[in-house]
Amino acid sequence: LTMLKGTISSNTADLGAGVAALSGTAIFGETPPDCAAGGVCLTISSNTASGVLGRGGAIALSGPNAHVEVRRARIVGNRANQGGATWMDRTDHTLYLHNSAILDNHGNNGVVSAIAVQAGTLAMIDDTVAFNDIGITLAPPTAASMYESLVIQNVIDIAGLNLGASMTGDCNGVQFAATQAAIAGADNVATTPATASVNAATGQPINTGDIVNRCLNGLLLFDLRGTARPLGNR
Repeated sequence: LTMLKGTISSNTADLGAGVAALSGTAIFGETPPDCAAGGVCLTISSNTASGVLGRGGAIALSGPNAHVEVRRARIVGNRANQGGATWMDRTDHTLYLHNSAILDNHGNNGVVSAIAVQAGTLAMIDDTVAFNDIGITLAPPTAASMYESLVIQNVIDIAGLNLGASMTGDCNGVQFAATQAAIAGADNVATTPATASVNAATGQPINTGDIVNRCLNGLLLFDLRGTARPLGNR
């Protein structure tokens, strides 16, 4: 499945209310020129996973060798019993989140993680994870990577890094010093809304100065909309 533009909204299922990736490859959103700069390519919103499993409000990877790529998308306002935004639980699962915003995803009854990884490969670049109960949960011995991303303004930013899971990456902004210390990489910072905050509705950065100043030669040259970020004195 390839879906470059559009909306997946207001669906209900037990597993993967927006998208259930049972096998194969699913690609959502794209980079210019396939999806023109200036806006979000794809939105997955207001889906609810409830029932016996209730996993993956927006996307659930389930079944052998499921591979999902999400680019320039907004995953917002989804709910589930587990994995308010995404759920994956096999070692052969792969989820790529690139230049996307994961916002305001919650549990049906209580606190859940927006991005829930029980097993598999999670790779994130230039993403914003904000205003969820828990931003990301990594179960041991999961290994994840994250670059030039913000995981802020959640109740808990990243859970599981002190329980055997690991994350590598550079130039990320997270909420807590313990999270920053647990990410193996350079120029990761523990930040606050005063130095890094995002719009609750769009995920677009309001102030990322502390992150941008450390990573001018990284992938922060373009924002969620595909347009150039201001640098230096501009």
